[in-house]
Amino acid sequence: MTNVTLDRSLLSKFAAGGRSRWRIENETFNTLKNQGYHFEHNYGHGKQNLSTVLMLLMFLAFMVDQVQQACCPLFASVQEKFKSRRALWEKLRSHVNHFVFESFAELWQAMLSGSAMGVPPVLVQRELEIDRWLET
Repeated sequence: MTNVTLDRSLLSKFAAGGRSRWRIENETFNTLKNQGYHFEHNYGHGKQNLSTVLMLLMFLAFMVDQVQQACCPLFASVQEKFKSRRALWEKLRSHVNHFVFESFAELWQAMLSGSAMGVPPVLVQRELEIDRWLET
């Protein structure tokens, strides 16, 4: 509904705007469903709103990824390297499971170079144990 008076000269502009808005929305939901965010139609409200909370967390993750893609050249380079978000998330999980990184920049650099720049968690745990032992 709008209070704008439409005439033939404006009709094609409004139609093009509506189509582009539909395209953006369709691409966003396609991304959420098929590229590793696991958005499904089964996100109902649930008895205690758990499904809604999980859906909002997924939307938050998607928004953070969009901001990183727009503002972080390293993230954009990593995403370009792995082509699909699903491949990027798999590699990200692998790196985070096997290494500890000081920053996201270090993580993105490691993923770009294909090298393990992080420290294995076992070594971090041993350093913490040694530090505690030295304090006593």
